[in-house]
Amino acid sequence: TMEVLVEGVSDKDPSRLSGRTRTNKLVSFTGDMSNFPKGSFVQIEMREAFLWGFVGEAKQLVSRPAAPKVLLELQPV
Repeated sequence: TMEVLVEGVSDKDPSRLSGRTRTNKLVSFTGDMSNFPKGSFVQIEMREAFLWGFVGEAKQLVSRPAAPKVLLELQPV
C-alpha cells in the first residue's frame, strides 16, 4: 500500500485515474474524480508492477486539496 497524489484521469484508460507516488512512480488505479479529486492523496493497494509503474486499487482518501484562500475583486476601468 502506498500514498499517491492524484493527477487526473489516465491517458491510456479513461475509466481509471493516474497519480504519482512520493518517489515519482506512475500509478494507474480504479476510482473517479468525484471521490478522488485532482490534488488529493489516496492510499492505493498495488496489484501489479510494470516497467512504467504500478496498477492498483484505491482504498482510502487520505486528504483533499485545500480550497484557495485568495479572492480577487476586479474593478471596472
